[in-house]
Amino acid sequence: MSGFRVVLYVTDPALLASLEFALSLQGFDPRDGAAQETGEAGATCLVVEQRYRGGGLQFLEELHRTGSTNPAILLATNPTQRLRRDAARAGVILIEKPLLGEELTDALHALTPPNAGGIRRSHPTGDFRWQMR
Repeated sequence: MSGFRVVLYVTDPALLASLEFALSLQGFDPRDGAAQETGEAGATCLVVEQRYRGGGLQFLEELHRTGSTNPAILLATNPTQRLRRDAARAGVILIEKPLLGEELTDALHALTPPNAGGIRRSHPTGDFRWQMR
């Protein structure tokens, strides 16, 4: 799975450090998206916390408008039905925090391209590309 770069856009430093550590143990290449040298270019997947820059889904929409086609996972605490609906409409996997079990890892494995050495599983929406309104 080497080379499967996961760019993390997370506001909480403790959560960021925890995700970086856990994902690296799983064989992923996690990067802090807020770091100057890191961008979403070259990423296999983006993981965005809903609180990032005041609205993670809106941040993903901004990236989409600038040409991003990376699959994305949105992390949210107590997501509203509207957020769930908007994320599904955008083709973004929504995972509720606190993170329990292997849900994030399973979602990342589902997004692993065949040439990254992982097993490609089907995505709940059937499409990894953006599906913006």
